[in-house]
Amino acid sequence: MMQRNRARNWLIAATVLFAIGGLLSLLPAMMSGMMFDAPGSERNPATIAIFVSVISFPVVCVLSILVSWILYRCGRLEAALLASAAPLVNLLILAVALGCLNWLYGGHFGGRMNY
Repeated sequence: MMQRNRARNWLIAATVLFAIGGLLSLLPAMMSGMMFDAPGSERNPATIAIFVSVISFPVVCVLSILVSWILYRCGRLEAALLASAAPLVNLLILAVALGCLNWLYGGHFGGRMNY
């Protein structure tokens, strides 16, 4: 079982990190709709995954902070730590989608296959 002080310290660090990350991601989230300017981009799965990851990141950051501290107050330390790491899922999806976009589509949002 995790010590309460260690869990609190991790939650403080995650709160600061994801609060800053959430604020900094607001501009890319506002501009993410421009990914669909290229013809065919609305049908490209990699472009859609990048869009969903970018647009939801600020919301996931705020929700993970709130939920993790609520769980911490309820004494559910492991669940609080897991909830605090939720934005990492967005970052993982973004990394995989960017890799697929570059590898499969040559970096084209429009979805021209790069064979």
